[in-house]
Parts: sequence; structure tokens; C-alpha cells
Amino acid sequence: MNDKKRPNTAAAKESRRKWLERNKQKQKESHAAWVKDNPAKRKMWAALWYTENRESVLEHQAEYGRINPHVARERSMRRTKAVKMATPVWANTFFISEIYDLARLRTKLTGVKWHVDHIIPMCGKLVCGFHCETNLDVVPAVVNMAKGHSIWPDMP
Repeated sequence: MNDKKRPNTAAAKESRRKWLERNKQKQKESHAAWVKDNPAKRKMWAALWYTENRESVLEHQAEYGRINPHVARERSMRRTKAVKMATPVWANTFFISEIYDLARLRTKLTGVKWHVDHIIPMCGKLVCGFHCETNLDVVPAVVNMAKGHSIWPDMP
């Protein structure tokens, strides 16, 4: 085992902070390279960070919405239109509402946030899925946020 003492944690933090100040560009490039090489890990870490900091994120989003109500309205209208356009006439709206109720119930019973996930994303890069009962699944929020619009089973 190494005989050297561990550095004082406060001193180590200060040293790290000073190094980051001197090497901002180097650190920025290193981080960008890591993000490019690890997109799935980055998404998973971002989703995990979101769940751990949910309260502050929601406060920030609420404040942004108060300052920019037009942006919030436009985003909501775009999502509503996308769902409407992706819902076929043969979709069973009763089953769809039951799936959303199941997600709310699981959130309430487990204390963990659950989302309704489109197995094949409605707005994917290669393909767009329907908003119907056969394309919906109830999954933990962290999994759904990490997935984004890019993954589905048997993806080519």
C-alpha cells in the first residue's frame, strides 16, 4: 500500500477547481469527445440526474414557462398535434386511457415515476409509430427518458 497520505479533501477540491479554470478548453473538448463516444451512457446519466434533481428542474421549467408562455403553448400544441396525427381511426381509445391510468397507478403505488412509452417512437429518425394500444408500454421514467426517440425492438 502507498505510504503517502491522502490529500486534504478541501485542498484537493480547490486544486481541481483551479485546474479546471486554467484548462477550460481542454476539459470542454474532453467532455465533448466522451459525449460523442458514449451517447447511451450520456442519456442514461442525464435521465438519472433529472430524477435526482426533479424539484429544481421543475422549478426552473415553471419559471421559464412564466417568462416565455408562448414557447410552452407552442410545445404543447406541437405534442398534441403529433399525437392526433399518429392516432389511427381504428385505435381503441379505452385501452389507451387504461394504459395511461396504469402508469399513474404504478407511480402512486411505488413512488417511482412511470411513463407511457411508444415502443416504436412516434417521431423516430427512421420510422414513425402509431399512437395506439399495441404500440404503448408502461416503463420507468428513467428508462423512457434515456431511450428518447431512437430505440425500438429489432431496430435495423
